[in-house]
Amino acid sequence: MGSMGTTGYAGAIALHLPLAYSDMATDPAFIPCKTDSGTEEIRTRALKLESRLRLLLIQIDGRKRVADLQTTLGEAMRESMVEDLRKLRELGLVGWDDSLSSQRKSSRAQ
Repeated sequence: MGSMGTTGYAGAIALHLPLAYSDMATDPAFIPCKTDSGTEEIRTRALKLESRLRLLLIQIDGRKRVADLQTTLGEAMRESMVEDLRKLRELGLVGWDDSLSSQRKSSRAQ
């Protein structure tokens, strides 16, 4: 995964993740998934998320790739989706399911 640098996306530093891992939001093949906290937020609305963040969180189901989400969402939301995914990740509401991403990539290759 590479080492953490002193420059780059601040969320990667805050989460102690390699920079490349934090930028998976820009990879159309990756599959974001809700964390338990994300599921709880949908139920309780405790964080009072902006409507576009909440809508994106609702759309994330652990099966849709970033590209699928971009297709599903309206044009205005597509423009901010990468930053919105990063924000949801920083809040601990979304994670990346690498195993599902790998399975999807291998099934397309066949």
